Amino acid sequence: MRVLFLFFLLFWTSAGYGQEFTPYQDSLYSFKIGIPAGWRYGKPKTYPDLLLIGIRQTSDTTEKVVENFNVSVVRAPNSSLDTTFSRLLKYNSLADDYAVVQKGATTISEQNFRWVISTHTNKYNAQLMYNYVFMTYDGARAYILTMVSTPKNFETYRPLFEKIAQTFVVKNAG
Repeated sequence: MRVLFLFFLLFWTSAGYGQEFTPYQDSLYSFKIGIPAGWRYGKPKTYPDLLLIGIRQTSDTTEKVVENFNVSVVRAPNSSLDTTFSRLLKYNSLADDYAVVQKGATTISEQNFRWVISTHTNKYNAQLMYNYVFMTYDGARAYILTMVSTPKNFETYRPLFEKIAQTFVVKNAG
């Protein structure tokens, strides 16, 4: 029984933290991020405000929503990380059934970030969604990494989302 427990513990740990990443670099906006192996990614033509989107690949055609992330940048000259983060929370509160689950601050690669986990109802399929958002600021722009999952899958993918956030580096962010 101990061997079985140890196997599951090691498998679960490696599934979240042992993930391989493909490096992605945006030279125009000066950021880098790791794309999980097996995820499809690119710059979406239908959403010009998003600089990058990554989508977990699945063969399960019954899944309406699969885990994904996107990176966006908002011009915010003469502002600060705290001010732009407050604006983000205020803007997001306009979404249907929006609720903050947790929020906080962290430092990644010597960059200050604010983060929030929130829920809202998806306007396209009426499904409840979890967003895990990390924001940093470079003195003129806010960089926003948004990772999305369903409530059923959020805790499973949260370690991977945190690992993706650990790879998010913005030049000149403080």
